[in-house]
Amino acid sequence: MSNRVFLNFTNFNKMPKHEQLEEFMEQSSKNFEANCAIPLFWLFLFDINDLETSQDEEEEENYLYLITQKELAVLRLKKRRVFIESILDDSQVKLYDYWLKKIENNPYYRIIVRTEELSWFYEDKEFLEELTSAIKQIDLCVKHNQDLFEEDFFNLTGLLGIEKWEDCKEESLAGVYISEDGTWPKDIKEYPEDFNKKKWWLFWK
Repeated sequence: MSNRVFLNFTNFNKMPKHEQLEEFMEQSSKNFEANCAIPLFWLFLFDINDLETSQDEEEEENYLYLITQKELAVLRLKKRRVFIESILDDSQVKLYDYWLKKIENNPYYRIIVRTEELSWFYEDKEFLEELTSAIKQIDLCVKHNQDLFEEDFFNLTGLLGIEKWEDCKEESLAGVYISEDGTWPKDIKEYPEDFNKKKWWLFWK
């Protein structure tokens, strides 16, 4: 079973209700996707104040999601880059820089991560506890510029069992975006140095 997690750039200021989904998609980018996890670079967009709970009477249960303003996400990515550089290899850092550039260049005001399907794996408040812990661990690692991540962090990000950071696949770091032009991320070595001249960079339009 594949429990997907979705990231969207959006102008919505909260999780849409069931009857708002069509309007939400009109005011949002197409989906980034991940399977059974929240990719590392996605988590680096948020802090502890970005946790919200859905409010939809048509849903059997409300669930946690993440939402933040684009400007704040960009500041966090820049602040946390030094730590990323200390644990990842050059090609992975390059992917992080492309991720940052995607966030900066997108035309929407907010970023939302929809985690309903992922929450099905957890009992009661376990998901809240693991998600809260993961974000706190990011802050701790950045503060000390040291890899202090614990097992629950690797579980949430789908990296449990990875022995070395350099073994992480691109989709485990940044998720996947599928379009008519292909799948992102592509081979990092094939990326152009000029972010803004390539047509594929405007994928959200």
